[in-house]
Amino acid sequence: MYLTNKMTVLKRTIIWLSAIAVFTLTILMFIGWEVRETIRHNGLNRIHTILHHKIEAIDSYVQQRYISLSNVTDFFYFASRHHTVFEKEFWNHSPESLRNKLAVIAGKNGFYDIFIISLEGDVIYSVKHESDLHTNLLTGRYHSSQLARVFKDALKNKSPYVSDFYFYEPSHDYAAFIAEPIIHKGKIIGISAVQIDNKAIQAVVNDSRELEKTGEVITCVLENGKTVSMFVSRHTKISPHTSLTLPRDNPIYQAVKGGSGQKYMTDQTGDNTVVAWGYQKDLRCGMMVKMDESELLQTWYKQTTSLLLLFFFGVAVVFGMIIIALRSFAKPIRQLSHNAMLISNGHYDIEIDSSQYDDEWQLLTYAFQTMAIEIKQKITQLEELNRTLEERIEAKTHKLQELAITDSMTGLYNRRHYLVSPEKL
Repeated sequence: MYLTNKMTVLKRTIIWLSAIAVFTLTILMFIGWEVRETIRHNGLNRIHTILHHKIEAIDSYVQQRYISLSNVTDFFYFASRHHTVFEKEFWNHSPESLRNKLAVIAGKNGFYDIFIISLEGDVIYSVKHESDLHTNLLTGRYHSSQLARVFKDALKNKSPYVSDFYFYEPSHDYAAFIAEPIIHKGKIIGISAVQIDNKAIQAVVNDSRELEKTGEVITCVLENGKTVSMFVSRHTKISPHTSLTLPRDNPIYQAVKGGSGQKYMTDQTGDNTVVAWGYQKDLRCGMMVKMDESELLQTWYKQTTSLLLLFFFGVAVVFGMIIIALRSFAKPIRQLSHNAMLISNGHYDIEIDSSQYDDEWQLLTYAFQTMAIEIKQKITQLEELNRTLEERIEAKTHKLQELAITDSMTGLYNRRHYLVSPEKL
């Protein structure tokens, strides 16, 4: 407390302003941290929404393929009433217009290929004419493929479904198939099957409009117990058809197992990322959407930096203005203090030029000068009284001394007169 009382007004004010600034900065940092946590929480929701949009887009695409398959089935049903479309000999000399029509249907309906399969399992015709043409899906080299699987299921007259998205050798790419029987007069006369266009699904997966700069989507399937990548990712550059060795807590591993979720994690490069993962039931594949946390918080970083710069700039301006103001206040105080010291040392003839000060300081200066004049007058009066008193005391003293001398001489005379008189008697 003693040291505090010894401080100047300027130092005391700076200390209080510094304490207020630190307190305000602490509050701002706390608010900024809360805003950051809110952004991170919203980031989880955002990344999950992006994943949900992609899964929904694939769901919608697959549902449209079911409708398109019905159109293909209707076309074959109509063609079978006029042509023997489920016989090999017909397609050896089939009309070019019919083949062109099938190619147009495949392109318009989002199919990579369209197959015509006999009841015996022979692939009689395909638009792409790949190595699966003229093979048998029951006994041939592709009897264990997903195309053979949907064909066998269609023979049992079940509802069509999309096969697993596995690598298909004739197309040298991953593929999924849908098959549906062609029924005439209550009997199955053949099977129409389609291969979903891989590029259309890849376009949905790699659509980066919501992912900004660092976002990407990784899609994998579980094939023969192994996690296998489907497409080239945007930044990680995982090659298609690559078998990945992943720990059980990896989001992609959980996704291909049917799990879902979202969280913040550190990727293989050491970057902090926000990820969301889920399972696409139609294609039976796992999807993971990821984005760098730094990009997610980029706006927060900019706003926080701007706020801190503005805060410190404001503090510097306020401190500067207050210091200038206090110095202007301190100048008359120092002058008055100096004059007070002069008065205490007996110098009463002081003159203060207060024209440069504010009205309040001018009033105080005038009162101070008036006080100094009055003190000088009082001291002058006291000195005059003291001098008069001293003169009177001196006069009295001199008079007393004279009286004392007179008394002394009178006594001496009397004593002499007393001694002489008896002799005379």
